[in-house]
Amino acid sequence: KRQGLIEPADEDAYEALFRAQQPVPTVYFCEPGTPPQLRDRAAFDDLELNRDLREDHTIAKGRFAGGNIAYVYADELARYGSVYRKSMGIWTEEEEAVYHCLTHMGPLYKEQIAEETGIKQSAVSKALTRLQRAFLTHADHGDSYDEQLWYDFRSLFPEIDLEDTDRDTALRDILIRFIRNMVYTDERQAKDWSRLPMREVRGAFEIMADRDIITRIEVDGTEKWALLEDLPLLARKWPAPPHRTFVMHKADYLVRAHESELKNRFAGLEILQFLLIDGVFQGAVAGHWRIGPHDVTDIVLTLLEAERGKRKDEIVTETAKYYHPPYSRILRYDGKPV
Repeated sequence: KRQGLIEPADEDAYEALFRAQQPVPTVYFCEPGTPPQLRDRAAFDDLELNRDLREDHTIAKGRFAGGNIAYVYADELARYGSVYRKSMGIWTEEEEAVYHCLTHMGPLYKEQIAEETGIKQSAVSKALTRLQRAFLTHADHGDSYDEQLWYDFRSLFPEIDLEDTDRDTALRDILIRFIRNMVYTDERQAKDWSRLPMREVRGAFEIMADRDIITRIEVDGTEKWALLEDLPLLARKWPAPPHRTFVMHKADYLVRAHESELKNRFAGLEILQFLLIDGVFQGAVAGHWRIGPHDVTDIVLTLLEAERGKRKDEIVTETAKYYHPPYSRILRYDGKPV
Protein backbone atom coordinates (compact mmCIF):
# COMPACT_ATOMS: atom_id res chain seq x y z
CA LYS A 1 0.00 0.00 0.00
CA ARG A 2 2.84 2.41 0.80
CA GLN A 3 4.18 1.77 -2.70
CA GLY A 4 0.97 3.06 -4.24
CA LEU A 5 0.32 -0.20 -6.10
CA ILE A 6 -2.79 -1.36 -4.23
CA GLU A 7 -4.35 2.11 -4.15
CA PRO A 8 -2.82 4.35 -6.85
CA ALA A 9 -2.52 7.98 -5.81
CA ASP A 10 -5.00 10.58 -7.03
CA GLU A 11 -3.81 14.12 -7.72
CA ASP A 12 -4.24 15.15 -4.09
CA ALA A 13 -2.13 12.28 -2.76
CA TYR A 14 0.43 12.23 -5.57
CA GLU A 15 2.92 14.77 -4.21
CA ALA A 16 3.35 12.85 -0.95
CA LEU A 17 3.94 9.61 -2.87
CA PHE A 18 6.43 11.28 -5.25
CA ARG A 19 8.35 12.74 -2.31
CA ALA A 20 8.41 9.35 -0.58
CA GLN A 21 9.86 7.67 -3.71
CA GLN A 22 12.52 10.29 -4.46
CA PRO A 23 14.77 10.39 -6.40
CA VAL A 24 12.21 9.43 -9.08
CA PRO A 25 13.78 8.21 -12.34
CA THR A 26 12.27 8.14 -15.78
CA VAL A 27 10.89 4.82 -17.00
CA TYR A 28 13.72 2.59 -18.21
CA PHE A 29 14.24 2.53 -22.01
CA CYS A 30 12.23 5.75 -22.50
CA GLU A 31 12.90 8.54 -25.02
CA PRO A 32 15.46 11.18 -23.98
CA GLY A 33 13.77 14.11 -22.28
CA THR A 34 10.79 12.13 -21.01
CA PRO A 35 9.58 13.37 -17.59
CA PRO A 36 9.63 11.05 -14.56
CA GLN A 37 6.69 8.78 -13.87
CA LEU A 38 5.46 6.60 -11.01
CA ARG A 39 4.20 3.87 -13.29
CA ASP A 40 1.23 1.88 -11.93
CA ARG A 41 1.17 4.12 -8.86
CA ALA A 42 -0.91 7.07 -10.13
CA ALA A 43 -4.64 7.05 -10.87
CA PHE A 44 -4.16 9.67 -13.60
CA ASP A 45 -1.63 10.70 -16.27
CA ASP A 46 1.27 11.74 -14.06
CA LEU A 47 3.57 12.06 -17.08
CA GLU A 48 1.80 15.27 -18.10
CA LEU A 49 1.70 16.56 -14.52
CA ASN A 50 5.43 16.01 -14.09
CA ARG A 51 6.15 17.70 -17.40
CA ASP A 52 4.44 20.81 -16.04
CA LEU A 53 6.21 20.51 -12.67
CA ARG A 54 9.55 20.19 -14.45
CA GLU A 55 8.87 23.19 -16.66
CA ASP A 56 8.25 25.53 -13.71
CA HIS A 57 11.12 23.99 -11.67
CA THR A 58 8.87 22.59 -8.95
CA ILE A 59 10.73 19.33 -9.52
CA ALA A 60 14.36 19.35 -10.57
CA LYS A 61 16.54 16.99 -12.55
CA GLY A 62 19.86 15.78 -11.21
CA ARG A 63 22.26 12.87 -11.11
CA PHE A 64 21.56 10.72 -8.09
CA ALA A 65 22.08 7.10 -7.04
CA GLY A 66 25.20 6.22 -8.98
CA GLY A 67 25.01 9.19 -11.31
CA ASN A 68 21.66 8.20 -12.79
CA ILE A 69 19.18 10.84 -13.98
CA ALA A 70 16.23 11.29 -11.62
CA TYR A 71 14.03 14.02 -10.17
CA VAL A 72 13.32 15.45 -6.73
CA TYR A 73 11.22 18.34 -5.51
CA ALA A 74 13.37 21.45 -5.81
CA ASP A 75 12.86 22.29 -2.15
CA GLU A 76 14.59 18.99 -1.29
CA LEU A 77 17.59 19.41 -3.57
CA ALA A 78 19.82 20.26 -0.62
CA ARG A 79 19.01 16.94 1.10
CA TYR A 80 19.49 14.72 -1.95
CA GLY A 81 22.25 16.78 -3.53
CA SER A 82 24.38 16.73 -0.39
CA VAL A 83 24.23 12.93 -0.28
CA TYR A 84 24.72 12.18 -3.97
CA ARG A 85 27.00 14.89 -5.30
CA LYS A 86 30.40 13.76 -6.47
CA SER A 87 33.29 16.12 -5.88
CA MET A 88 35.09 17.39 -8.98
CA GLY A 89 38.51 16.55 -7.59
CA ILE A 90 41.08 17.69 -10.16
CA TRP A 91 39.49 19.81 -12.88
CA THR A 92 40.43 19.41 -16.53
CA GLU A 93 40.98 22.43 -18.77
CA GLU A 94 37.78 21.56 -20.64
CA GLU A 95 35.74 21.45 -17.44
CA GLU A 96 37.10 24.80 -16.30
CA ALA A 97 36.35 26.35 -19.70
CA VAL A 98 32.81 24.95 -19.84
CA TYR A 99 32.00 26.07 -16.29
CA HIS A 100 33.47 29.53 -16.86
CA CYS A 101 31.39 29.84 -20.02
CA LEU A 102 28.18 28.94 -18.19
CA THR A 103 28.80 31.19 -15.21
CA HIS A 104 29.53 34.19 -17.45
CA MET A 105 27.27 33.59 -20.46
CA GLY A 106 24.69 30.97 -19.46
CA PRO A 107 22.18 29.58 -19.80
CA LEU A 108 23.37 27.98 -23.01
CA TYR A 109 22.67 24.93 -25.14
CA LYS A 110 25.47 22.41 -25.51
CA GLU A 111 26.08 23.45 -29.11
CA GLN A 112 26.49 27.06 -28.02
CA ILE A 113 28.99 26.08 -25.33
CA ALA A 114 31.03 24.16 -27.91
CA GLU A 115 30.96 27.16 -30.24
CA GLU A 116 31.96 29.65 -27.54
CA THR A 117 34.77 27.52 -26.09
CA GLY A 118 36.03 25.86 -29.24
CA ILE A 119 35.79 22.47 -27.51
CA LYS A 120 34.35 19.44 -29.32
CA GLN A 121 30.76 18.61 -28.39
CA SER A 122 31.75 15.16 -27.12
CA ALA A 123 34.21 16.76 -24.68
CA VAL A 124 31.60 19.37 -23.70
CA SER A 125 29.11 16.57 -22.95
CA LYS A 126 31.65 14.78 -20.77
CA ALA A 127 32.45 17.98 -18.87
CA LEU A 128 28.77 18.82 -18.36
CA THR A 129 28.08 15.35 -16.94
CA ARG A 130 30.89 15.71 -14.39
CA LEU A 131 29.74 19.21 -13.46
CA GLN A 132 26.16 17.98 -13.15
CA ARG A 133 27.20 15.16 -10.80
CA ALA A 134 28.90 17.80 -8.63
CA PHE A 135 25.68 19.89 -8.67
CA LEU A 136 27.53 22.79 -10.28
CA THR A 137 25.34 22.79 -13.41
CA HIS A 138 21.69 22.07 -14.07
CA ALA A 139 20.11 20.73 -17.26
CA ASP A 140 16.70 22.21 -17.96
CA HIS A 141 14.26 20.80 -20.50
CA GLY A 142 11.65 23.53 -20.21
CA ASP A 143 8.81 22.43 -22.46
CA SER A 144 11.14 20.48 -24.77
CA TYR A 145 11.74 16.73 -24.87
CA ASP A 146 15.33 16.50 -26.04
CA GLU A 147 16.92 19.98 -26.04
CA GLN A 148 18.61 20.82 -22.76
CA LEU A 149 19.43 24.34 -21.68
CA TRP A 150 22.36 24.33 -19.28
CA TYR A 151 22.57 26.66 -16.27
CA ASP A 152 25.06 27.40 -13.55
CA PHE A 153 23.35 25.60 -10.66
CA ARG A 154 23.57 28.57 -8.28
CA SER A 155 21.98 30.95 -10.77
CA LEU A 156 18.85 28.78 -10.94
CA PHE A 157 18.71 27.72 -7.27
CA PRO A 158 20.41 30.56 -5.33
CA GLU A 159 18.64 29.60 -2.09
CA ILE A 160 20.17 26.11 -1.99
CA ASP A 161 23.46 25.70 -0.13
CA LEU A 162 24.78 22.16 -0.28
CA GLU A 163 27.76 23.08 1.90
CA ASP A 164 25.42 24.10 4.70
CA THR A 165 23.56 20.76 4.68
CA ASP A 166 24.72 18.03 7.07
CA ARG A 167 25.30 15.02 4.83
CA ASP A 168 25.04 12.38 7.57
CA THR A 169 21.67 13.70 8.71
CA ALA A 170 20.44 13.90 5.12
CA LEU A 171 21.56 10.33 4.46
CA ARG A 172 19.67 9.02 7.48
CA ASP A 173 16.55 10.95 6.43
CA ILE A 174 16.69 9.37 2.97
CA LEU A 175 17.20 5.85 4.37
CA ILE A 176 14.35 6.29 6.87
CA ARG A 177 12.07 7.04 3.91
CA PHE A 178 13.37 3.94 2.17
CA ILE A 179 12.73 1.69 5.18
CA ARG A 180 9.24 3.16 5.60
CA ASN A 181 8.46 2.49 1.92
CA MET A 182 9.71 -1.09 2.14
CA VAL A 183 8.11 -1.70 5.58
CA TYR A 184 11.01 -4.04 6.40
CA THR A 185 14.29 -4.40 4.57
CA ASP A 186 18.00 -5.15 4.92
CA GLU A 187 21.27 -3.38 4.26
CA ARG A 188 21.78 -5.06 0.88
CA GLN A 189 18.45 -3.79 -0.43
CA ALA A 190 19.22 -0.30 0.89
CA LYS A 191 22.59 -0.38 -0.89
CA ASP A 192 21.04 -1.62 -4.14
CA TRP A 193 18.36 1.05 -4.10
CA SER A 194 20.56 3.95 -2.99
CA ARG A 195 23.71 2.98 -4.95
CA LEU A 196 25.74 4.14 -1.95
CA PRO A 197 28.75 2.24 -0.53
CA MET A 198 27.80 -0.52 1.90
CA ARG A 199 29.98 1.01 4.64
CA GLU A 200 27.89 4.22 4.50
CA VAL A 201 24.61 2.32 4.55
CA ARG A 202 25.73 0.05 7.39
CA GLY A 203 27.06 2.99 9.41
CA ALA A 204 23.78 4.90 9.01
CA PHE A 205 21.77 1.83 10.05
CA GLU A 206 23.91 1.39 13.17
CA ILE A 207 23.38 5.01 14.22
CA MET A 208 19.63 4.76 13.61
CA ALA A 209 19.52 1.58 15.70
CA ASP A 210 21.47 3.24 18.53
CA ARG A 211 18.96 6.11 18.47
CA ASP A 212 15.98 3.73 18.57
CA ILE A 213 14.76 4.76 15.13
CA ILE A 214 15.01 1.25 13.65
CA THR A 215 15.14 -2.23 15.13
CA ARG A 216 15.90 -5.77 13.98
CA ILE A 217 13.01 -8.14 13.34
CA GLU A 218 12.77 -11.67 12.00
CA VAL A 219 10.78 -12.34 8.83
CA ASP A 220 10.48 -15.96 7.63
CA GLY A 221 13.68 -16.86 9.44
CA THR A 222 15.63 -13.92 8.00
CA GLU A 223 16.83 -10.88 9.92
CA LYS A 224 15.45 -7.56 8.67
CA TRP A 225 15.29 -3.94 9.79
CA ALA A 226 12.07 -2.01 10.45
CA LEU A 227 11.14 1.37 11.88
CA LEU A 228 10.41 1.19 15.59
CA GLU A 229 7.22 3.18 14.95
CA ASP A 230 5.99 0.41 12.61
CA LEU A 231 6.18 -2.45 15.12
CA PRO A 232 2.48 -2.17 16.12
CA LEU A 233 1.50 -2.39 12.45
CA LEU A 234 3.79 -5.36 11.85
CA ALA A 235 2.23 -7.16 14.82
CA ARG A 236 -1.18 -7.07 13.15
CA LYS A 237 -2.43 -9.79 10.82
CA TRP A 238 -2.73 -8.41 7.30
CA PRO A 239 -4.61 -9.93 4.35
CA ALA A 240 -2.60 -11.40 1.49
CA PRO A 241 -1.81 -8.95 -1.34
CA PRO A 242 -4.28 -8.93 -4.25
CA HIS A 243 -3.78 -11.51 -6.98
CA ARG A 244 -2.35 -9.26 -9.65
CA THR A 245 0.58 -9.02 -12.05
CA PHE A 246 2.61 -5.85 -12.51
CA VAL A 247 5.17 -5.46 -15.29
CA MET A 248 7.98 -3.47 -13.63
CA HIS A 249 10.62 -1.56 -15.59
CA LYS A 250 14.26 -1.86 -14.54
CA ALA A 251 14.41 1.56 -12.86
CA ASP A 252 11.31 0.93 -10.74
CA TYR A 253 11.69 1.53 -7.00
CA LEU A 254 11.09 -2.10 -6.04
CA VAL A 255 13.23 -3.50 -8.86
CA ARG A 256 16.19 -1.38 -7.76
CA ALA A 257 15.73 -2.46 -4.14
CA HIS A 258 15.81 -6.13 -5.20
CA GLU A 259 18.50 -5.70 -7.86
CA SER A 260 21.10 -8.12 -6.49
CA GLU A 261 18.52 -10.83 -5.89
CA LEU A 262 16.99 -10.40 -9.37
CA LYS A 263 20.38 -10.44 -11.10
CA ASN A 264 21.22 -13.74 -9.42
CA ARG A 265 17.81 -15.28 -10.08
CA PHE A 266 17.76 -14.40 -13.78
CA ALA A 267 21.49 -14.59 -14.48
CA GLY A 268 22.45 -15.15 -18.11
CA LEU A 269 19.22 -13.74 -19.53
CA GLU A 270 18.65 -10.45 -21.33
CA ILE A 271 15.87 -8.91 -19.27
CA LEU A 272 13.50 -6.23 -20.52
CA GLN A 273 11.26 -5.98 -17.44
CA PHE A 274 10.37 -7.91 -14.31
CA LEU A 275 7.07 -9.42 -13.18
CA LEU A 276 5.73 -8.67 -9.72
CA ILE A 277 3.10 -11.35 -9.16
CA ASP A 278 0.95 -11.23 -6.01
CA GLY A 279 3.42 -8.85 -4.39
CA VAL A 280 6.53 -10.97 -5.08
CA PHE A 281 8.96 -10.96 -8.01
CA GLN A 282 8.21 -14.26 -9.72
CA GLY A 283 9.07 -13.70 -13.35
CA ALA A 284 10.78 -11.64 -16.02
CA VAL A 285 10.22 -10.50 -19.59
CA ALA A 286 13.24 -11.63 -21.62
CA GLY A 287 14.39 -10.24 -24.93
CA HIS A 288 16.96 -8.06 -26.67
CA TRP A 289 16.10 -4.36 -26.42
CA ARG A 290 16.66 -2.10 -29.39
CA ILE A 291 15.48 1.37 -30.32
CA GLY A 292 13.23 -0.05 -33.01
CA PRO A 293 10.70 -2.89 -32.75
CA HIS A 294 11.84 -5.88 -30.71
CA ASP A 295 10.22 -9.13 -29.59
CA VAL A 296 9.80 -10.78 -26.22
CA THR A 297 11.73 -14.02 -26.57
CA ASP A 298 10.18 -15.54 -23.45
CA ILE A 299 8.17 -14.79 -20.34
CA VAL A 300 10.34 -16.54 -17.75
CA LEU A 301 8.64 -17.60 -14.53
CA THR A 302 9.66 -18.78 -11.07
CA LEU A 303 5.98 -19.00 -10.16
CA LEU A 304 4.83 -22.37 -8.83
CA GLU A 305 4.33 -24.84 -11.67
CA ALA A 306 0.63 -25.31 -10.90
CA GLU A 307 0.03 -21.55 -11.13
CA ARG A 308 1.78 -20.95 -14.45
CA GLY A 309 -0.98 -22.39 -16.62
CA LYS A 310 -3.80 -20.86 -14.58
CA ARG A 311 -2.24 -17.37 -14.71
CA LYS A 312 -1.12 -17.49 -18.35
CA ASP A 313 -3.83 -15.26 -19.83
CA GLU A 314 -3.42 -12.68 -17.09
CA ILE A 315 0.38 -12.53 -17.34
CA VAL A 316 0.46 -12.46 -21.15
CA THR A 317 -2.21 -9.73 -21.21
CA GLU A 318 -0.27 -7.54 -18.78
CA THR A 319 2.97 -8.06 -20.71
CA ALA A 320 1.25 -7.32 -24.03
CA LYS A 321 0.39 -3.80 -22.81
CA TYR A 322 4.04 -2.97 -23.50
CA TYR A 323 4.83 -5.45 -26.31
CA HIS A 324 2.20 -5.81 -29.00
CA PRO A 325 1.97 -6.04 -32.81
CA PRO A 326 3.02 -4.63 -35.16
CA TYR A 327 6.02 -3.49 -33.11
CA SER A 328 6.59 -6.49 -30.87
CA ARG A 329 5.52 -10.09 -30.45
CA ILE A 330 5.52 -12.35 -27.42
CA LEU A 331 7.16 -15.51 -28.75
CA ARG A 332 7.12 -17.80 -25.71
CA TYR A 333 5.51 -18.19 -22.34
CA ASP A 334 7.36 -20.32 -19.80
CA GLY A 335 9.54 -21.66 -22.62
CA LYS A 336 6.62 -22.72 -24.82
CA PRO A 337 5.48 -20.98 -28.03
CA VAL A 338 2.55 -18.61 -27.56
